[in-house]
Amino acid sequence: MHAINRPRYGDIPPNQPTATGWQQLTVSLDLRLLEGMGDFAAGKVFSQVEVVELTPDNFDQFITDAEEKFAALGCDAELGPPGHPDDLAQIQSALFQRVLGWHDGAPLSEVNFYSWAQIVEKGAYDADGNLPLGEDLNGDLLHMDANENVFLGGESLGQTLGAYLGMFWFDLCKGDLEWADGWVKKG
Repeated sequence: MHAINRPRYGDIPPNQPTATGWQQLTVSLDLRLLEGMGDFAAGKVFSQVEVVELTPDNFDQFITDAEEKFAALGCDAELGPPGHPDDLAQIQSALFQRVLGWHDGAPLSEVNFYSWAQIVEKGAYDADGNLPLGEDLNGDLLHMDANENVFLGGESLGQTLGAYLGMFWFDLCKGDLEWADGWVKKG
């Protein structure tokens, strides 16, 4: 235990003027508390990887990171070809345009994202602006509303498409996912 000039009760309160100037605020800290608290408590950053929302602006970095991991894990054969510009022009979301422009159908997170042809087959945009995006391994539909909020099996995930894919990017870069005919979280 390390203590630095800890005042006693009845002493002049910290940060109060004295005859010689301001009294210094002192702190007592048991450094043993930090030993079992992990890297974040000590102020370390987890391997320089952080969760960020995927946006059209950072999509090129996502592609670089994802393609490296996909190739290393042997799932790059599951990726569709780049989307056709005529199809991409029909997509209202700039982020989803980038996703389909990169691969027209791809397994991202626990969802196999549809190709544009599959999206059209599923009805594309409905009257409310909802767009089917893909299915998870259980066959539950992932769709996006007009505000880019995502829903799985009809239940809100409480995230936008960018946040959802940003979490996938984070887990992929951290090494928390493995490929087993679909993405599976380790552990």
